[in-house]
Amino acid sequence: MPYYHAWRHTSIACSELKAYSWHHLVLEFQRTSTPKVNFLAVTINGAKHYFNKLYAPRSSSANEINVAFQMDGNFKQQPYNVWLDNVTLVAY
Repeated sequence: MPYYHAWRHTSIACSELKAYSWHHLVLEFQRTSTPKVNFLAVTINGAKHYFNKLYAPRSSSANEINVAFQMDGNFKQQPYNVWLDNVTLVAY
């Protein structure tokens, strides 16, 4: 499957999160025996939603696994604040 540089649609609803509140997010994914990654589930504030979508990785020169957080603006690029706490990556 080619990489489209775009969001992928799922059956999971995307509700706006309450401002000025802490939210707990868990992403679950796994490598498979094929050259694909299985995106298993996302849990937001205790509500777990299953993806079960397989995607081929795109090439990269990186030799690492890491956690990245990207803040995107709205169409007006209005300023906003985000706080991250206890960011963890578990790999086994």
